[in-house]
Amino acid sequence: MRHIKEAPKILKRPKRIHRILRVKCESIVQVLLRETYSYAIERVKDLIEKGSRVILVHGCDILEISAALKLGLQELGSITIFDVLDILASQRKRAVLPEARIAFIRQVDKLPGEYIEDFLLFIDKLKRRGMIVILLAESLSRVDPTLLKISEHVEVRNPGPEKIKVWLNHILGEVSDELIEAFLGLSINQITFLIKKIVDNNLDHKNPETVKLFRRRYFGVTTIRQVTWNDLGGIEKIKELLFSRIILPYKKYELAKKLGYKLPKGILLVGPPGTGKTSIALALANELGWNFFELGIGKILSSSSIVGEGEREIMDIFERARKSAPAIILIDEIDGIGMIRGTDPNETWRAPLLLTMLSEIEGIREGEGVLVIATTNRPDRLDPALVRRFDLIIEVPLPDKKAREEIFKIHLRDAIENGLVTNDVNYRKLAEMTEGLSGAEIAHICEEAKAQALKENMPINMRILVSVIRTYIERKKKLTKSLTEWDIAPSFLFT
Repeated sequence: MRHIKEAPKILKRPKRIHRILRVKCESIVQVLLRETYSYAIERVKDLIEKGSRVILVHGCDILEISAALKLGLQELGSITIFDVLDILASQRKRAVLPEARIAFIRQVDKLPGEYIEDFLLFIDKLKRRGMIVILLAESLSRVDPTLLKISEHVEVRNPGPEKIKVWLNHILGEVSDELIEAFLGLSINQITFLIKKIVDNNLDHKNPETVKLFRRRYFGVTTIRQVTWNDLGGIEKIKELLFSRIILPYKKYELAKKLGYKLPKGILLVGPPGTGKTSIALALANELGWNFFELGIGKILSSSSIVGEGEREIMDIFERARKSAPAIILIDEIDGIGMIRGTDPNETWRAPLLLTMLSEIEGIREGEGVLVIATTNRPDRLDPALVRRFDLIIEVPLPDKKAREEIFKIHLRDAIENGLVTNDVNYRKLAEMTEGLSGAEIAHICEEAKAQALKENMPINMRILVSVIRTYIERKKKLTKSLTEWDIAPSFLFT
């Protein structure tokens, strides 16, 4: 607690960090803010030197960013700060403007569309007075396209582990790597907010599990199904490839960087339905423990009924992932919007979605700590430009005989541990009977066997499993025979 008493303005006052900067002296917090956002400060200075008159800075904790920019740019001249809503509501644009060299305008992403013309006139008025205009927003995707066209862009990401460690050392003293990892992906204001809440509840503020608990409580986490490698069968080669190319290099990032190893930024999992592509992606996400974002193709397609909304959804997900890196973006069934151009009958409204995704994936390749994982069972429908964006293309085939044996044991694991599977069960014979079936189909068979055993009030035995397998295969064959030639026509007839 000694370190907490040394920083009372951060933890004891329920105010944002930027309010501390009302103190005129150069406090340690001011120094930390300047160091944390040093890239943004240098980038803005560079753009000003090159003659840029309108600059858009976007990132989380925009008030803290504006405070840091004010500290870093004050050497260039006096600074005045506007709020976009105050400009529109208080008639400030018709009032006498203060003499200043630089004008900050905050919350431009909340500007109503009907006021964009008036706002542009206000910016022109500032420029005619020789002022440099710096626009501040939390979300780039929510900024009006007209403002995007007239400004240079500077993206401010949440601090990485080294800068988080500096802040935590100042607030809490020496901290463990596990604690730093628990805060990873959060902004500075979010980090100090969590610490204050933990201290207020008289809990251990250096316990990573406590931090994760409060993080879920106040900021929430994207719901991700808990899938581990032990839940998947027959993927040893895929697991080894992902461990050597993804997991190990990211865990030994500094060594990989010194070796000049180029970390993959995109993985495309290809295979028939039911082979576990999505489960592999979730297992990798759980293994890395990064922030997780899922780009729902269905949501994007449904929101595309409003012009530009689907593209905005894509941009928003990628922007949030970049700012909270390290992060994983999962795109399940990417062929839903990644079809080959020129063959899609709905190309007029689907093509802008594809172009936006191509641009966003290409954009994160230049950064660090963002990994895109996509799945598809129709690689023949994917646009070649989209396929080239992925560094690793991994085929997930139907399970072989040995893999099917393992899958049966995985899905019957609880029953086996509880002694509810008889000794007459021959997994080798079960694997032979299920040749050509996917892992999802075998999982369905196991659930049917459990339901049958529950109905007969007896353990799962070979008779039940064989009966369920034969019933399933017979039903599958019957369904296949009932399909017309049009139903089983080649895929290109539908594109």
